[in-house]
Amino acid sequence: SDTVHPRPIKVANFTADGVTVADGLKQGDVVVAAGTQFMTENLKVKLSGDAQQSASAAEDVATTGSLH
Repeated sequence: SDTVHPRPIKVANFTADGVTVADGLKQGDVVVAAGTQFMTENLKVKLSGDAQQSASAAEDVATTGSLH
C-alpha cells in the first residue's frame, strides 16, 4: 500500500488533455485526480490495476519523454 501526503503544486498550464505540473512533484509521485475529498494525511491506500498501469506509464514519460 501507499500513503497519502497532500502537497502544494504549481500548474504550468491546462490543456484539453489535462494539466502540466511545473513544480511540486518528483518522479514516481502518483497524483489523485478524483475522490480527493476522501484523502487525508497518512491515509493508507492501495492502487487499483488501472492506477498502477497509469503510474507506470507516467513514470515512463517522465524518464523517456514519450509514452510507450
